[in-house]
Amino acid sequence: MRPIVRTVPRGLRVAFSIAVVAMAGGCDNPVEPPPVEVDVREILTVFYRDLGGHEWTSNVNWLADAPLDTWFGVGTDPEGNVTRLSLIRNRVTGRMPYLLGDLKSLEALVLRGNRVFGVIPPEFGKLVGLERLDLHNNWVSGAIPPELGDLRNLRELRLGTNLLNGRIPSELGDIPNLGTLDLRSNRLAGSIPREFGNLGALNTLDLGRNQLSGAIPPELGLYDPMPSKVVRR
Repeated sequence: MRPIVRTVPRGLRVAFSIAVVAMAGGCDNPVEPPPVEVDVREILTVFYRDLGGHEWTSNVNWLADAPLDTWFGVGTDPEGNVTRLSLIRNRVTGRMPYLLGDLKSLEALVLRGNRVFGVIPPEFGKLVGLERLDLHNNWVSGAIPPELGDLRNLRELRLGTNLLNGRIPSELGDIPNLGTLDLRSNRLAGSIPREFGNLGALNTLDLGRNQLSGAIPPELGLYDPMPSKVVRR
């Protein structure tokens, strides 16, 4: 005997799904949704198209079926995870897609000397393995997202020579391994965060050519013998 199949209106299907989730929430062992698998090639494809990849100085193997580590400027680990995206002075033009925040294995994002504009996506705060973020000499504008303070492995942050404005987020003082912080030649205003005194690994700090005001926080310890530390205003 063939089973009877009835078509359920879409609205009822949605309501039923909500009811199931509600009931699962009251169980002792709720069912967790399966993890969403990130399609790295799809993310890089969006990056290529959003940033004018067809006009790059070099775009060897991009969008090809070749291994990702043969794509120009892309590095991977032995498991094939993307760990490096480095396209220095490569005529990269456009807005950075927020999807880059899903490249959880990324350790270096280097786009210096290009024509990248728009804001820094706050989703970059999800790149927990990032050690180097270099957007120097672009057209990046807007405020520095405080979410960058979540990048606890970051060692080098270079955002100089852009169009950034607003205050410097105090959350940047929460990055324990930060050794280089370059924010020079922007339109940043306000005072230097006292929290920068927590940056024990800091050896280079360049804040020159901004619109900062107020005194240099004593927490920075600039009167101690630290010849490698530079604060410019």
